[in-house]
Amino acid sequence: MERKSTQEILKIKRKKSVKEVEKLIPEQDRFICGTICVCQMILMFSCAAMIYLTVAIHVPAYKAFNSGIEAEPVMCVTTNNDTNKKCLATTCKEWCFNKGEGPCNQINVTIRHSGSALNFLECKNFSHIHCNTLDVENTKTYKCILKQCYNISGTFNCTNGLCQDISNFFKCKFRAQNKKLNCSAERGHFICMEMNGIVYCRNGFCLYADKIHGCKRKCKNLITAERNVVLISGDDAYGAICSSSIEVTNKTQIWNATENKILMASCYKVRYAKKSNFMHATDCVDGAFLPSNSFLPSSSFDVIANKFYNKSTKDKEIAPFENDLIIDKNVLLMINLEGCVNTLRNDCANFFKKYGKDGKDHNAASRFPCYYTKENTTYAVVNFDLDVEYRNFLIALIIPSIFLITSCIVLTVCRCCVIVGDDTKMRFKWKTDAETGKLNSKKFKNVKKS
Repeated sequence: MERKSTQEILKIKRKKSVKEVEKLIPEQDRFICGTICVCQMILMFSCAAMIYLTVAIHVPAYKAFNSGIEAEPVMCVTTNNDTNKKCLATTCKEWCFNKGEGPCNQINVTIRHSGSALNFLECKNFSHIHCNTLDVENTKTYKCILKQCYNISGTFNCTNGLCQDISNFFKCKFRAQNKKLNCSAERGHFICMEMNGIVYCRNGFCLYADKIHGCKRKCKNLITAERNVVLISGDDAYGAICSSSIEVTNKTQIWNATENKILMASCYKVRYAKKSNFMHATDCVDGAFLPSNSFLPSSSFDVIANKFYNKSTKDKEIAPFENDLIIDKNVLLMINLEGCVNTLRNDCANFFKKYGKDGKDHNAASRFPCYYTKENTTYAVVNFDLDVEYRNFLIALIIPSIFLITSCIVLTVCRCCVIVGDDTKMRFKWKTDAETGKLNSKKFKNVKKS
């Protein structure tokens, strides 16, 4: 009985000693330790962010502020798109940190002043057509060297035996007396490896297109019956019956329906408001007149374009001539002043798809607003906005700086106001022994002995 009572007494003493030690450990130790860890992590990430943002935002913004680029945009028209060539400057490259490595792609443009903005009043019977453009990336391609041209049928655009199916986009004329190429023969893949140009194939037998008549794009006809306004905008054509046209800048009437002529122009964008019978066109150039009986009740896009460019009577009072507005030719186009992006969202691929159409594939050349500097017309940029640059610069500077400074202040306060006791626990200096549960070293030793 005495032994049991003694053991029970020892157990009670041990429990009391453990509870006393637990009470002696300060509660703020965990809070202080967590605060220091979080602040150190924030400090580390803030420093890394400042280094990255210096390259990604601060330096480009500084260049933009000192570039001298005009705030008012001009117009660019793509004239050439070279891919996978070696060059010193690139139009667009993913990830600026390896900008100088690998092949570079370049888009060259002609920069010119903007054309006229025109308002057409009291318009009705509005009609519109859009010609489908050849999407090279999504067009089925056959490689003759791999015997894929063995039994092909349709219209193809071939380059060194690499043939793209353009049957849904172009209608071409072929002469029967042209030399036939038999891709379905035993060694036909070697014969068709040398195919270059537009060919028509049927079950592997191919003919070259007639160079005299060539190819025409497949488009729906535009209703041109009684239309006295016909506008071309890239791969689109618009027609309407309007009473008059006003030049927006000078607010002068340049044409009215009583002249009994068809007004034509090439414009960047055309917008029609059905409720108000109002049509607005921007950047109109090469204004022209055609006789009122120039079109059939419906006309193809090629007929409209041919009559506009070859048979119309140009009149710069309607819209200025494009050649008179040219600032410079063969100018390098860049997505921004750096010629690269850090978003890693395929921005460059989308950029080349949108702005890289040079008209060599029978599609309309890309036409868009761009920015340049009068002191240096060797390059033009698409994405340029000083207000956006200034806003991004402030955001990239202020937010990381706030986190950096705040974490530094907290760590400095902890350095000055926190002490580590003999028990390796952290406490605030200004707390009393009773408030912090500060350990008395002698008492702690006695507790351990007991």
